[in-house]
Amino acid sequence: MAKPKNSGTAWQFALVNNRLTELFFDNRKIMGHYYVVVKDYKTKETKKWISGDTKKLNLSYYNGKYRNKIDGKLIETVSKKSPNR
Repeated sequence: MAKPKNSGTAWQFALVNNRLTELFFDNRKIMGHYYVVVKDYKTKETKKWISGDTKKLNLSYYNGKYRNKIDGKLIETVSKKSPNR
């Protein structure tokens, strides 16, 4: 998992609905994900991250909720409250 200094945010590769994604966290809660293509990552280090991270994190995403396919638990997400209008 990559983590910028002095921040509660981080990202990690994961499988979401059996597709490779970059998953973003804020204080251990999921902020969101986006799908990526393996061939876009060419370095040995990045390929090593992908293989290691996807073994640890395999999720399903449905109705705005993430569920861990390995143990079946729901994973907490950052609330998406809209600002007061």
